[in-house]
Amino acid sequence: MAICEKLSNLTFFDPACGSGNFLTETYLQLRRLENNVVKLIYPNPSLDVGQAKD
Repeated sequence: MAICEKLSNLTFFDPACGSGNFLTETYLQLRRLENNVVKLIYPNPSLDVGQAKD
């Protein structure tokens, strides 16, 4: 999965200089994106990737 490889190699700069909120939110959004990619590649409805229901 090339997209997963690209996602895992991303780096980020924290403009808040250490509060952690920016990096935490960035991580959460990347996990959601990764979960959506996995769902598209493996459309098995029984696969639970741990994402909360909207």
